[in-house]
Amino acid sequence: MSEWILLTPDETTGLGWRRSNHYGFCAQDAVVSLVYSELTKAIQTFPLCFISSNPADQAFELVGLQSFVPNVNLNIDEQGNWIAPYVPAAYRSYPFNLIAGDDPNQFYLGFDKSTGLLCGVSEPDALCFFGATGRPIPEVQAIIEFMQQRENQRKLTQEAVNRLAQYNLIQPWEMSLNVADGEREVQGLFRIDEQALLALPSEALFELNRVGALSIAYGQLFSIEQLEHLKTRFYSYKPYKSFDLETFFDESNNDSIYF
Repeated sequence: MSEWILLTPDETTGLGWRRSNHYGFCAQDAVVSLVYSELTKAIQTFPLCFISSNPADQAFELVGLQSFVPNVNLNIDEQGNWIAPYVPAAYRSYPFNLIAGDDPNQFYLGFDKSTGLLCGVSEPDALCFFGATGRPIPEVQAIIEFMQQRENQRKLTQEAVNRLAQYNLIQPWEMSLNVADGEREVQGLFRIDEQALLALPSEALFELNRVGALSIAYGQLFSIEQLEHLKTRFYSYKPYKSFDLETFFDESNNDSIYF
């Protein structure tokens, strides 16, 4: 479990950090949050979809599908290496993160202490967080700017997704898996209703295009071809036979796997 600490010059005196190419931190992410600016590359790796904690409120989030069952990420091998063509922006700044303050527009620089990448600044290969002037070193500053850009993109992406929901273009995605004892439905994922999209008047299409929602809609539809590739990886996943699929079924309906 992540253990975030706030980074300030005073709090990090004598402390440093190490780089890592290990992706074990997201090994249990069945989906990953995506933003508009990475659509072109993301659709070549993930089936794009939407998830929601409350579909009745039309509150959806754009994500890349990384597995058909919770707590499994098929884009990571048993050694923690990333094996897919594209690494999502959400993972590229780790173990750094922007932590929201009381003001929703104010963020603080955080570091995941649980990674084991926090160390003494004098240790081999250690990098400091701040320079002598108290400002972040160039590498940390570049990470901060990258995270700020992604946060801006996240807001724009969410606005576009909200607009798709307002036009009733997001529908449940009917999907199933063939497992040892039969077929199981995968529930809790959503997709674009292509027929509803094609039926929209030109004024609505113009509005969706203006906020970037049209690109997201077609990006999701184009990405569906990645579904078969993901299924192939799922069935060939080495630890596949070692986990019990029954643990992923919805208790109220043991024929379904629920996100």
